[in-house]
Amino acid sequence: MKKIFLCSVLAMMISGIFFSCQKEGPVGPAGATGAVGPAGDDGDKGDKGDKGDKGDKGVDGNMKIIAKTITIVPTGWLPSGSASFHNAAINVSEITTGVLEGGAVIAYQIEGTTYNSLPYSDVDGNLTVRTQLQIGKFIVYRDYDGSKPRPTSNQTFRLIIIPGAVSGRVQSSSRISYSIDQLRNMSYAEVCAALNIR
Repeated sequence: MKKIFLCSVLAMMISGIFFSCQKEGPVGPAGATGAVGPAGDDGDKGDKGDKGDKGDKGVDGNMKIIAKTITIVPTGWLPSGSASFHNAAINVSEITTGVLEGGAVIAYQIEGTTYNSLPYSDVDGNLTVRTQLQIGKFIVYRDYDGSKPRPTSNQTFRLIIIPGAVSGRVQSSSRISYSIDQLRNMSYAEVCAALNIR
């Protein structure tokens, strides 16, 4: 019995050695892809980048201020409801929508070497001159105290047309910024100096 047990143990050992020395078989087919795992936590925030270089200086703007002289001849005045009240409308193509909405027209009546800022009333209060602006038109109203005829000589006006103002301000040639109201309160000579009008 001992012999049989010993023989069977020996046979098992030999078969174990024999099978362990054999080559492995071919690789089996790949298994199916597994399910996607859960997303990982967000990473830490990166460092702030360096500040960029300063940009080049911009080019100066090119707002073209227009100075225009117009003359109204005696026959250009039309009666407006009474013998003492007349008006004249002059075509001025430079008075655009842009001028009316964001710019300004500063008007003067020239009498000899005097520039009277409009609206204007003479010292005695006998004459009032006022203006109205429309797209492409400059309208002048003259009202006399008493029944006087329309002007018998040419009437000359000087217009300073400012196409557009940033936030209601205009920069002078010396880089000083003026509001439209400040310009209106200046004399003609002061406006010309401030805006470099020749």
